[in-house]
Amino acid sequence: MITAIIIFAILLFFFDIYQRFYKPKIGTRTWPQLAALTGLAYKPPTGPWSNRSQPHVAGKYREHQLKLDIVKVAHGVIDDGIALYCTRIVLSLNGKIDGSVALSRRWFFGSGEGVQIGDEEFDRRFIVKSRPADFAAQAFASADLRQRLLQTHMLKFRVSDLGLHFEKSGVEQDIERLRSLFDLLCDIAESAEQAAQGK
Repeated sequence: MITAIIIFAILLFFFDIYQRFYKPKIGTRTWPQLAALTGLAYKPPTGPWSNRSQPHVAGKYREHQLKLDIVKVAHGVIDDGIALYCTRIVLSLNGKIDGSVALSRRWFFGSGEGVQIGDEEFDRRFIVKSRPADFAAQAFASADLRQRLLQTHMLKFRVSDLGLHFEKSGVEQDIERLRSLFDLLCDIAESAEQAAQGK
């Protein structure tokens, strides 16, 4: 019995090492190439194994400070059936906005209520939280922007005076999807800045 417990503890230890270091590294193996193509900088994991930082991509992109990294979360959609990882993108704003808007996909259960934009398909597919209530309609006034949002899978973000924060389940490694996402998020940030300025 004691032998079995010891073996289980050893296996658990190595499984934890795999989850914390090896698997995220696999998921981000395309990020150095992404950084080179976008003019950003890739930073590999650093620090002692017990407190090792995760890899990330950061720098200025279209006049916004951008950081792409991953975080391990306690709940959410299971990535590959084992670990819970989230791809996170944080984007700075170039102007102050006196308001906020958050968008997420609408699911069948626990969807909650949000403000209406006035676009039937958009309102059906997304939950939008806005402060003040009319800020979201101004930020998403562009039909082209709304269409691109409808075509993006697993979308969840918030724009406020603290910047734009985006998350999606799993570790995204497709370079073209990430580049497209960078441009979409920049367009969202700039649209929110224009809406705040009343343009």
